[in-house]
Amino acid sequence: MSIIGERITIPGVYNNQRLVDWIEDNKITYHPQLSINKSKLGGIGLFFNNDVKEELEKEEDLIILTIPESCTFDYMNLLEVLKEIKIRDQTFPDIEIKEGELIVNLLEIIEPTKETEILICYFVSMKILKEIQNVNSIYYKQSPLRKFDIYLDILLNTKILTYPKIDKNDKVLESIINMDSFIKNHIQRCQYLKFDYDSYVGELNVLYDHDINFEEYIIPFETYYQIVQAVRSRSLEIPHEHQEIIEQVQAIEKDVSQLNEQSELNGNVTLEDLVNGLHVDDKEESSNNGEAVESSADDYYTNVTLVPILDFANHTHHNNSYFDIDRSNKDIVLKLKREALNKWKQTNEKRFEITINYSPIESIQNFITTYGFIPIEKDPQDKYFQLYELQLINSNKYYPHITEMFKWLRILPQIQIVFNQDEVYFNFNDNKLPIVFAKGISYNSEWRKDAIPKFKLFNDIPIDYDIDDDKILRILNQQETEFDVINGIEPIGIKYQGKIIEDVNEVFEKVNDDKEVYDQLILNSIEFIIYHVNDKLKVLKENIDTLVQSQYDRDSNDSFNQMMINYFNLQIKIFNIAISKFKKDPHSLILPDELVNHEWETNYRSLPKELILD
Repeated sequence: MSIIGERITIPGVYNNQRLVDWIEDNKITYHPQLSINKSKLGGIGLFFNNDVKEELEKEEDLIILTIPESCTFDYMNLLEVLKEIKIRDQTFPDIEIKEGELIVNLLEIIEPTKETEILICYFVSMKILKEIQNVNSIYYKQSPLRKFDIYLDILLNTKILTYPKIDKNDKVLESIINMDSFIKNHIQRCQYLKFDYDSYVGELNVLYDHDINFEEYIIPFETYYQIVQAVRSRSLEIPHEHQEIIEQVQAIEKDVSQLNEQSELNGNVTLEDLVNGLHVDDKEESSNNGEAVESSADDYYTNVTLVPILDFANHTHHNNSYFDIDRSNKDIVLKLKREALNKWKQTNEKRFEITINYSPIESIQNFITTYGFIPIEKDPQDKYFQLYELQLINSNKYYPHITEMFKWLRILPQIQIVFNQDEVYFNFNDNKLPIVFAKGISYNSEWRKDAIPKFKLFNDIPIDYDIDDDKILRILNQQETEFDVINGIEPIGIKYQGKIIEDVNEVFEKVNDDKEVYDQLILNSIEFIIYHVNDKLKVLKENIDTLVQSQYDRDSNDSFNQMMINYFNLQIKIFNIAISKFKKDPHSLILPDELVNHEWETNYRSLPKELILD
């Protein structure tokens, strides 16, 4: 029986048998009851037929899919492929544009700093090479890259969050976006991606003066954006033992050092440089399913990895399956929980969908950014908590100069909202926002008088050092107007009990020592947050119908616009609950101690936009 269900069309797979053959060629094995079918959760999913013969008395979870480590795509595996390509390129001296050279050039141009970006570089390179090469040549037909073709087609047809098409004359949309920093920042990130793309294409045109129109025919922006978003949405974090990375690097360094004696790459960059340069410390946000690793975190690290077939599995919070590593051979396995199998065996359903947990903590904005959708369970009985971060913008309308005070105190004006179907809480743990309401704290509008000597003293700048005083003021003014926090100087923009603050922590400690005082500051903060909630809710309610109507007037494939509608409707629901609770008892909005989760504090709060000073 084929793993692909009858009459199923997988986006990007133009011949189902070709995918079946590819699975077999790559030695991917699966349980005979596993299948790929259309999902009610959206798109394609993995399913398990309710006809398994295993004894129900068994306790261990059932392995239903095994993907060899060799056919997964992470930056170390792809570096091995690059090494193989460079060796092969030496046997084709007459090829004008060689595969290895183009891949390395693109890595140089993009300069990836994250593992996901490295994967993007490779698959963008593969798409370019597929477009510019002679498909009838031996060089093309026998290339190691041919094994990636079917997966590249899947990436090119993966449903993604479309590029934001914002009509600058749409005043309704503009008013909503201006009140939502997340949507505004998302649009800006997409625009930056376009700026980066234009730069990359420009450099490719300089490197390859062969009358190749990269932008129009080879890798148009729409294609580049598709690959970027598809790689981000399909990647998983796969655990590996620390010793593996040491052995991998040592083996590759040995091979490339021999190869580099024979061949130098473009711009004097060697493969050994790439090995050293791609030891990425800047890890992506974790999407670990929370069940895949049984050992201590000290025993393993995770690689951002594309895992074919496994990445057809959809997300639910209450997942019935999870992925793991077979330590004996490094294969990736998908396991069906025995309790889930036993449960479904007792039903009359023909089959059920296999689901994994992309992230055990569902942070709404993070899910939109990474996966392009809002995780909402269908079952109204589910009471697990999700996270939503409300940015408190335009705050000066409520309290004069409070925005500047936040910056000098290095406090981000945001509150993490913890919510489920019925409840909404404000998470004040590890959030110093209440301090700004402490009695005696005020904004020092005359901070510029002392700024230059204070800046020099704070940064140990010698008196006789030649530095432009006007430049110092420009730096500080720029931080106060354009950034979230102010670096490089004491918090001279704040006064406490009439005196300029030298150490913010002293104020924090004084306020925290008096529980009664701090409790009142929490209530002041809640009232401040509700001001924002009321204003934003008013704008949303006034304009959501117009926004929904615009969706009907747009291309039905505009998933970004549909996402915004879903996102804004979710906010309306959250805000309505918050306001109702505030009217009855403001204390009820404080997150109870028993619900506090340390990971919420460390991994799911925005980082400040700040100017880093040398």
